[in-house]
Amino acid sequence: PPAIVLDEPTVGLDPIQIREIRALIADLGREHGVILSTHILPEVQTLCSRVAILHRGRIVHSGPVSAPPDEAADRVRLVLARPPADDALLAVAGVDAVERAGDGAITLVIDPAETGPETLAREAIHAGWGLRSLTPERPTLEQLFVQLTTADAPPETAA
Repeated sequence: PPAIVLDEPTVGLDPIQIREIRALIADLGREHGVILSTHILPEVQTLCSRVAILHRGRIVHSGPVSAPPDEAADRVRLVLARPPADDALLAVAGVDAVERAGDGAITLVIDPAETGPETLAREAIHAGWGLRSLTPERPTLEQLFVQLTTADAPPETAA
């Protein structure tokens, strides 16, 4: 058939059977369209190239499983040798919030329209903060699912 629909194909299987089913699905996907219905999000990330998230009978997201590399992130993780006070970070245009992790890393919530990783790197170097790493954070599929299926979710989005 041109399309195969599978509903929760690995539920109740042992790890060896899961591997066999995943291999079968990948093999089928080379010559057929495969639609996988599941709530097991790691399964989606392992097997699928696209995802549609349904909430209350409506598609609230449709797009690639992994965000395209050029998609703007609204969170950036920094590791600095000489981290400044929060107010210095908040003074950078486009930085909306500062979250400090126990491992010394700092996550900045940013407005991608106002700032981005390049601007933050220049600011860290100019201010002498000792930039060790700067990593844009994109939401995981699980985070996206939770965000879109909670009570405050928008009625419909598409990617």
